[in-house]
Amino acid sequence: MAKWADYLISAVKYNGDRTRVEGVRCFIDKGESLSEAFDIPRSKVIYLLEKGYSIVAIYKNIEGKWQRESRVRLFEIGGKKYIRTDTFNNPNDNLEGLPEYYGGES
Repeated sequence: MAKWADYLISAVKYNGDRTRVEGVRCFIDKGESLSEAFDIPRSKVIYLLEKGYSIVAIYKNIEGKWQRESRVRLFEIGGKKYIRTDTFNNPNDNLEGLPEYYGGES
């Protein structure tokens, strides 16, 4: 498998009204393999994007294999930063299509 990105996000944890990501479950993409899954807070995702790291959302297909979904992007609106997998310039986070998880870091 060719490397898709520096980091791969497989699940997301939202706040109560689902407008802000609290954390993500991710892997480091090693090219031929993935690291163990680990959780990081939203602030770390923003830091990584600001530093130029590439981040892609992934999901498991019906055969149980990882598939690349969308690139995760950083938007700034009114001085606030948002992470999104779409290109809409909306003032909230959106990692649409990823399963949600509960617990772990926030």
